[in-house]
Amino acid sequence: MPYIPQSDRTKFDDAITALKPEKTGELNYVISRLCADYIARTGTGYANLNEVMGVLTCASVEF
Repeated sequence: MPYIPQSDRTKFDDAITALKPEKTGELNYVISRLCADYIARTGTGYANLNEVMGVLTCASVEF
């Protein structure tokens, strides 16, 4: 993940570690909420929604 510096990742690590989804539905909910909250803050324009979809697509092939 070269697009985010290692030093910037630490601010997210504790929150991510605290999330403990046990079922795929819970994992889906967490991911959906992150996206919805991001979109609520950054806007619902076509370009922004397209970028969020691109992020999800890229994330799906990273592991």
